[in-house]
Amino acid sequence: MKKTSALKVKTGLTAGGITVYGSPTCPWCKKQQEYFTQKGVSFEFTDCSSQACPDFVKAYPTTVSVGFINF
Repeated sequence: MKKTSALKVKTGLTAGGITVYGSPTCPWCKKQQEYFTQKGVSFEFTDCSSQACPDFVKAYPTTVSVGFINF
């Protein structure tokens, strides 16, 4: 099964359109944040190691983009 990137699902999002749930120590979370920053995509990062995350977050990083959840 192919993993779908949040950017392939939705593009041209405004600030707040993408939320990344993860941990600052997670290397894949760092790569995801670097990728969005490099592409100029606005996103919000929620640190699940210091606060409660939604129940649907089962792995890091989990990316939510306007109704789409990508693991």
